[in-house]
Amino acid sequence: MKRRVALARAMNYPSKLIILDEPFTGLDRETKLEVIDYILKMRGNRILLVATHGVEDAAMLGARSFTWKNCWA
Repeated sequence: MKRRVALARAMNYPSKLIILDEPFTGLDRETKLEVIDYILKMRGNRILLVATHGVEDAAMLGARSFTWKNCWA
């Protein structure tokens, strides 16, 4: 429940940018799909930056993604 409240607060905060760190951790697939639908409905024209280990999660948000793989020398 804490995660849902935190997500609702982030999505309702007036800003040009929304930053979410691992927003789907610990959610079952059905709840994850509901959360994704909520994020997409509430996003508006704001930039959405999501940190996640799940490439599938980013794809479900319709996001362009990049990885840090091979970034460190």
